[in-house]
Amino acid sequence: MVTFIYRRTRMCLYPKLIMNPKYKVSKKNKGVIPEMKDKRVMMIPVGCNRCMECRKKKSREWNVRLQEEIRNQSMKGYFMTLTFSDASIVKLMEIAKKEGVDFDGYELDNKIASLAVRRFTENWRVQKKKSLRHWLITELGHSGTERLHLHGLIWTDEPKEDLMKFWKWGICDTGKFVSERSASYITKYVTKMDVVKDESKDLDVSNGQKEVGSQ
Repeated sequence: MVTFIYRRTRMCLYPKLIMNPKYKVSKKNKGVIPEMKDKRVMMIPVGCNRCMECRKKKSREWNVRLQEEIRNQSMKGYFMTLTFSDASIVKLMEIAKKEGVDFDGYELDNKIASLAVRRFTENWRVQKKKSLRHWLITELGHSGTERLHLHGLIWTDEPKEDLMKFWKWGICDTGKFVSERSASYITKYVTKMDVVKDESKDLDVSNGQKEVGSQ
């Protein structure tokens, strides 16, 4: 006898309505839109991706994917904390402005982090002739400092000293080992909220994960 246990998952607290993509021109339907027999399906609800329930959902999804990655990945994994010096923040802000970025708050923090990671991984690929598989998420510091930094995982057979050498924006700290508990630890940052700003965080994710900032 098999017993199934169903866990109720709460839905988005502030869903929004969008046009049902089934009734829009796309590559899939090749411009042939099916007849809409019931107008009630014209609009469908989607998550806001900002409320706590949406964040919990994304955290659970990434936790599962990263645990599978850890179990099946043949390359060595490193738990990473990447920081930014004051000079690096200024330099990255200048680069962001040249690229036409007009953000502030978390949007600017995320842009700075994405720029730094992109330069980091591109430089690695150019010199090592291979991509650097990674999953990183931004966080702001505590005790009123709100210093931008990154937590995450990086997979490579290269020595950790090389990672430290290629991260030119601040301190590169590596943990002793990576386990399935590491995935649970870092994905909790997806649900972490700034009680002052109440803004969402961004992710920078590597090839194979396919999220924001893919490379």
